[in-house]
Amino acid sequence: MTPSETRFLFVVPPWNMHSGNVWRRVGGIIPPVGMATLAAVLERDGAAQVEILDAQALGLDEDEVAEEVARRQPHWVGIGASTTVIKSAYAIARKIKQRLPTVKMVLGGPHPSVLPEEALGFPEIDFVLAGEAETTLPRLVRGAPPEDVPGLAWRDADGLIRCNPPPPLIDDLDTLPPPAFDKLPLDRYRPSLGNYQHLPSLGITMTRGCYGQCTFCSRSLFGTRVRSFSTGRILSLVEDLRDRYHIREIQFYDDIFLGTKRRIQEFCEAMIARKVGVSWACFMRAELTDEATARLMRKAGCYLVDFGIESGDEEILQTMNKRVQLQRTLDAAMTFRGAGVQLKCGFLFGYPGETRASLLRTIDLAVRLAPDVAVFNLATPYPGTEMMRECEEAGLLLSRDWDDYDQAHALIALPDLSPDELVGLYNQAYRRFYLRPATLVRWARGMRSWDQATMMVQAFASMVSFLFLDRSPLRRARAATGPVFERARSRCSRR
Repeated sequence: MTPSETRFLFVVPPWNMHSGNVWRRVGGIIPPVGMATLAAVLERDGAAQVEILDAQALGLDEDEVAEEVARRQPHWVGIGASTTVIKSAYAIARKIKQRLPTVKMVLGGPHPSVLPEEALGFPEIDFVLAGEAETTLPRLVRGAPPEDVPGLAWRDADGLIRCNPPPPLIDDLDTLPPPAFDKLPLDRYRPSLGNYQHLPSLGITMTRGCYGQCTFCSRSLFGTRVRSFSTGRILSLVEDLRDRYHIREIQFYDDIFLGTKRRIQEFCEAMIARKVGVSWACFMRAELTDEATARLMRKAGCYLVDFGIESGDEEILQTMNKRVQLQRTLDAAMTFRGAGVQLKCGFLFGYPGETRASLLRTIDLAVRLAPDVAVFNLATPYPGTEMMRECEEAGLLLSRDWDDYDQAHALIALPDLSPDELVGLYNQAYRRFYLRPATLVRWARGMRSWDQATMMVQAFASMVSFLFLDRSPLRRARAATGPVFERARSRCSRR
């Protein structure tokens, strides 16, 4: 079979969220930009003809995905998976293999990159490709020997799992082709409620890597060195999305937006000079903030920045290895508010060592800071993170069921809080922040478009439904909570 005859189908698994998860109500759907880039690479290199099946965007369940894959008859299937969807990915792989026994199945993404042996424990999975795959996936598809493909994990002739060293990171991201957006159902993607002003709106990433050392994040996929597409390349992509697909707004989901203050300023100046006319939002950090940069970003179309505050307790922030003083982050957030940019702030509940008092300080801070949007998540020790290692060594994990790793389950034993009490404080945070007149008045004053007004009404209705109609998150490991909880209390008392 020649490369031009090889058919490769990428699959995005559905995220089967439990009741009690706020993201069921307000979450958006982000296009798989990395997968679309891999699709463009395979076709550019002549390795295969490529399609993408995004089950999450299309609302397909696992059986519907398998039926659709069987209808298309690919030679290869590639599934990208984070921890939140890994069990769905395994189920889809099994159902596809039942229908297409000869198809070659390869998994990639954050979870299998960290736990390739777990993935290859499922006989339906033929290969796991860890790390950045743009240089390695074409070699695999063309038939290179497994031992010659960096980052590949596979079973040898004796059935033993072998794992190659990871591939080098791509230094110049501009060498990659633009993502194959034409292979995606762009009309099905949407940002989360509270996160946009104009529609159509699209979430993308233009940077890889993060120099932060936060213990709750994994750097196994893209490393600690921040690499970014050039300003010209980013603007060309944004203009293409505007002109071809009528996108009016962009959310940049990069962990560290463009990496340096100089690059942010360069990007903003180019946006202004070329009169791109697309509004945008991004994650922001204190060390990249000053008044001139904030005002320049606002002039260039930035309407919202997202700060990871995480906690109102300095000791918890030190445990998280945030490496920034809380007051400095709060001052940076206020700088953007002064420049007329809306604030979105994230807070993390239930970190190892957290107490009722530290959590109440975080809730009080969120109410006092009063960002336009606040997001509260329960601490989730994803595989590959320092937090997971710490929890495993200390015996604090309450569940190893990956379906529980959805940022809404109590997964960590705390010294003076049971899982039920932690979830109660999590819900209290949402009630105290959103069900008060000050938040509604701020939203009303901040409306800039009919799209935003409609979104605000939907967001408020969704939040009320989440708080009063949804059941509390399931905790499958409740039977283990007692002894683990007691061990956490005894450790705390010995300190």
